Amino acid sequence: MTNQTLEVTQDFAAQAAEPVIQSGKKAIKKPRPSRAEMVKRNLNPTTHLVNVQKTVKLPLSYASDILHYYLQTNQSLMLSAYERLAGLKRMLTKDKDLLAHVDEWVALNISICQKQLAEIASQREALADGYIVPEMNIPESYKTEFVASHPIAHKMIVVAEMVDEELSEVEALFFAGAIDDSQYATLREQAMVIIRGSVDRIFKATSPGTRTGGRFTPQLLAKWIREGNRLSMPDIPLIAQDDEKAVAAA
Repeated sequence: MTNQTLEVTQDFAAQAAEPVIQSGKKAIKKPRPSRAEMVKRNLNPTTHLVNVQKTVKLPLSYASDILHYYLQTNQSLMLSAYERLAGLKRMLTKDKDLLAHVDEWVALNISICQKQLAEIASQREALADGYIVPEMNIPESYKTEFVASHPIAHKMIVVAEMVDEELSEVEALFFAGAIDDSQYATLREQAMVIIRGSVDRIFKATSPGTRTGGRFTPQLLAKWIREGNRLSMPDIPLIAQDDEKAVAAA
């Protein structure tokens, strides 16, 4: 697979937007890329800082069909989100208290994912009684590699592995005949909301670093934080609303 260099986007919706080409007085919309084109663009995403500074390779092997489908068109987006946090941490290296705030925010984001996964596991376990899980055949292609500019990206891998583990259990339950297609679709969607939500919260929390009409810059976000502002915790799921730290950061 060929590495696809990742440019940090203005926001998480930018990759899905329809580009517009100006032609005289008329704006011509360029067709949306096909899924095949999006899959190709997302292969083995790489930070834009590769060959500019030392970077780290982060391989990810996974087992679930559902995560595979998500990663095919969203892994560049995931890396872009964590590269925002990476840039911010580089800007705050002399501010220990502010670095601690960023680390606490990241830990809280992961904690929310863990609570959501625990809820799904509870539902799954209630349906699994008396069923034998069959042996599963996992395609050899279920792997990818990220190239990141900062160890904060290890947290991205942690979240992906947690979600993959639960998704694999749900898929095994489906193949065992313990749940029907409707129940499977419900559990699958709940699991995918977790990984989407964790990425969306990063983009929304770091949005003060986005220039008007331009891209995200860690310098702007660091400046905003030094002025006394703090990263918010948007879109807290119901399962985590009893978390006082999450609610306080909302």
